[in-house]
This record gives sequence, structure tokens and C-alpha cells, in this order.
Amino acid sequence: MNHVLYDAPGPRAVVRNRIADVVVVAVLVAAIGWIIYRLYDSGQFELRRWEQFQYIAIQHQLLEGLWNTLRAAGIAAVLAIVFGAVFASARISDHAWVRAPATVVVETFRAVPMLILMFFFYYG
Repeated sequence: MNHVLYDAPGPRAVVRNRIADVVVVAVLVAAIGWIIYRLYDSGQFELRRWEQFQYIAIQHQLLEGLWNTLRAAGIAAVLAIVFGAVFASARISDHAWVRAPATVVVETFRAVPMLILMFFFYYG
């Protein structure tokens, strides 16, 4: 095994890492158990709270929303790959008139959160 970024941990470090792993897993299991208990205690798992999902019209709306979400994610992934490849190629260009605008676009969109961009294109 190649340890380029760090040295291999010694025997005491291995024991410390395993203890830390067990502690983290125990804390996560306890947190999830506490959340489930709180939901159960407040009645969130009672059947009456889930009755609306038995209606076919609501099921169709949920499936339509899921389909639209998956379709939007697929289109976004394809467009991101295409635009990313174009701007990456432009950024490594030898011509400054190609490289500079591509750098501005990449750095601008890299710094803006995705939700803000979605609002901008939807409402703008």
C-alpha cells in the first residue's frame, strides 16, 4: 500500500482509531434511536397521520413530482457535463480572449450557491 499523503498509523494509533470508530457509531445509533423514539412518542407513526397517502390522486401527484425531479436532475447533469467541458477547454486555451471570459464565467458560477442560481433563472 502506498502512503503518499500520510504515514501508516502505528499500533497505538490503530487502537485509538478503532475506539473512535466505535464511539462515533454508538453516538450515531443513539441519536437515531432518540429521534425515532421522539417521533413515536409524539404519535408520528400512527396510521391516521399517513391516511392521505392512500388516496390514488395524491400518489399520482407524488409520482409525477418524483418523475419531474428525476427528469430535471438528468437534464441538469447532461448540461453540466457539456458546459463544464466547454468552459474547461476554454480555460486551458492559449488565447487570452477565450481564456479570460471562460475564467470569469467559471469563477462567478463557482462562487454562487446553486439555490440562488435556481431562483435567478426561475424568477429572473
